[in-house]
Amino acid sequence: GPSSSQKVRLNIALYRPRGPRGSAGAGQTPVALGIKGYKLYMSCVLSGAEPTLQLEEADVTRDIDSAELTRFIFYRLDSPAEGTTRFESAAFPGWFICTSLQPRQPVGITNQPDQVNVATYKLSGR
Repeated sequence: GPSSSQKVRLNIALYRPRGPRGSAGAGQTPVALGIKGYKLYMSCVLSGAEPTLQLEEADVTRDIDSAELTRFIFYRLDSPAEGTTRFESAAFPGWFICTSLQPRQPVGITNQPDQVNVATYKLSGR
């Protein structure tokens, strides 16, 4: 997008729930999204009446089965035909990580993907 020069490298850690509760549906891969080189992970929490995206220092290698830590889980929704990916909050279904079409705007979360913000991404393996 317009801010591609501002890209950040993410670690995408696959999350495997221990039991049937909280299992993902078809085509949904639960992941934790961390900033490469740091112990900072994206989380989705309620702020006022709506969810908000934030960075938190965390160790996601520990047990994150508890409901309070669901804020770190996002469903990676791949569209192989288009070669794109979306990330949906596990804590707030229907809310997706998004970036702005305007430069120098923070990454956020929206329940209206691709209407005002960009919520569909092409990922590179680098």
